[in-house]
Parts: sequence; structure tokens; C-alpha cells
Amino acid sequence: MSRTSALLFGLFACACSRQFPTTQMVAVAEPAAKVSCAADADCGSQQLCVDRMCYDVAGTVCSGAPIHFKTNSAAIDRRNRAELNQLAACLRSNRDVHATLAGNADERGNADYNRDLAQRRADATAGYLEAAGVPSERLSTVTYGTDDPLCTSHAGDCWRQNRRVDIAANNAGKSIKNKATTDDDTKSGVRIDGTGNGTDNGSPLGK
Repeated sequence: MSRTSALLFGLFACACSRQFPTTQMVAVAEPAAKVSCAADADCGSQQLCVDRMCYDVAGTVCSGAPIHFKTNSAAIDRRNRAELNQLAACLRSNRDVHATLAGNADERGNADYNRDLAQRRADATAGYLEAAGVPSERLSTVTYGTDDPLCTSHAGDCWRQNRRVDIAANNAGKSIKNKATTDDDTKSGVRIDGTGNGTDNGSPLGK
């Protein structure tokens, strides 16, 4: 095998091994009137363009449970994909709805690193939804680091709950704030806590 052939084979194998989101996991029903389409915008409300044909989408709700992450990771777990696919389908078929993705981390680790890790988690979630067909302009991200815990116990169960991205849907043009956010403590998408430096137990690694 020549060097060029080996390189092409390697690139092909790499591309095939990548896992992309798909909306095929979302339940759709064939409408009474068949309408061809090239994009979701060609279809009516509560419809998606699938295989160049408009299909009805019923029972989808543009909200979801938090997306959880492993320790020190911003990778989307395969267990979250079905729910994210359903959310993507809902956002695609409700074009006046936007979503805010709020990244969080558990209490362990350096505050600045945890804010960055939480942002990467929010960005990863947004990237997945974009790959599933949601326009990027309808997604916004914010990082709260360790400043908005769901659970305050200092234990593994609690930390698992706090390693998450919260998803909130809202109508276009309406602002949305996390439950722990005030008008004064959010600057440029980063929540600032009362001390100005967040939780820091001296560890250089975020969780």
C-alpha cells in the first residue's frame, strides 16, 4: 500500500469512527399532506425536515434534565444523547424558542479552572445540539463554575449532581437567568461569587 493510500485509508477510518448526533431517535409521524423540503424552515410549525420530507413532531418539550459529566471531563456521555436528540428536535420544530446552557462543576479544585471546565461543558452541549441541526444563534452558554450547586454535601453523590449543564428554554427576545444569578453578579457570561474568587481548596484540577 502506498503512503498516499495509507493516509487516505487512515483519514477514512478516523472519519467513520467519529460519532455524530442524529435526530433519527426522535419519534416523528408522517403528516396527512406530504410536503417536500430542503431544510426545517420549509416545513410548518411542529414539523421537521427528515429525508427531504416534512414530518410531524408531537409531544416534544423544549427542556430537559441536567446533562451530567464525569470528573474533570467535558465529554458528552452516550447516555445523554437520546435526550439531547429529543431536545434538538424540539428546538428545530419550535423556531421561536432559544435555549440557555449553564455549565457547572463540583466544589473540588481551583475556582478559575472550574469556571473554564464548566464553560467547556456548556460549549460541548451546545456543539452537540448544533451538530443535530439547531442553529447556533438560538443557543447561548454561561458558566457558573462551583457557584450554583444543586447539592451542598461534601460527598461523591453530591459532586456527581453538580457536574452538570442545566438547560432552560425561553422564547426569543426574553432573557433568562439561573436561579442563583442576580442582575449585578453576571458579567460577560461568567457568574462572579460574593468573594470574587469562587471556591478554591488549593487543588489545581477542576472537577
